[in-house]
Amino acid sequence: MLYAAILAGGSGTRIGGPLPKQFMDIGGVPVLLRTVRRFVPCPFDGIYIACNADWLELAEQQLSPLADDSRLHIIPGGSDRTGSLLRVLCAIEQERSGKPADEALLLSGSTLASGGDIIATHDAARPFVSVRCINESIEAAACGCAGAAIPSADTILCSEDGDTITAIPRRTTLFRAQTPQTFVIGEYLRHLAAASEEQRRAFTDVCGVFTAAGAQVRIVPGDDCNLKITTPLDIELANCIATAQDKAAL
Repeated sequence: MLYAAILAGGSGTRIGGPLPKQFMDIGGVPVLLRTVRRFVPCPFDGIYIACNADWLELAEQQLSPLADDSRLHIIPGGSDRTGSLLRVLCAIEQERSGKPADEALLLSGSTLASGGDIIATHDAARPFVSVRCINESIEAAACGCAGAAIPSADTILCSEDGDTITAIPRRTTLFRAQTPQTFVIGEYLRHLAAASEEQRRAFTDVCGVFTAAGAQVRIVPGDDCNLKITTPLDIELANCIATAQDKAAL
């Protein structure tokens, strides 16, 4: 089976304003709706949207234009990215087995842990991901895990103290991570179960879980338009992209 997890639990504190960034309007359309629409044409068996429990009603309102798509499920997210993903996996497991599922079951005796099901995880605040990128990530995930990324156009500096440069990696080896990150669920759960508590706290995304386990992670070409809306400047850029793409779609 093939699933998608749209992670919409962010609070948007870096942008400010009354709404988290994933619920803001860009070009007259909510960011969340724009994002989910990109996944609808793809061959997913289920599309799960995990968001903060306080914003579930708004998420349902904003996604009402897609209400006829029975693949969509809106659920409460966790306290962080990994927690939200595990909530999605629990929801999938529960739907399949008809029994309550929790993290302990996922990591041990779940149908997902032993199967070859694939899931694509994506930031709700990346509303311009291309269908091409989504589909290519699904194909690349056959190796276990694949993540969208673009080459870094900037030289990146490393600093241990935030004051002096300690290293300058070769720019040709550096990529900027994007989403989707798509992977075999059973492999992810096995790697997560084998990780220490300290490692789990340090993981910021799925690719980190696989690389920490020594597993191969394929790079899928991302796109400059696939920006994550994080700052006020990103909102301005997103409005420009939305105007151009919406006009081209007419």
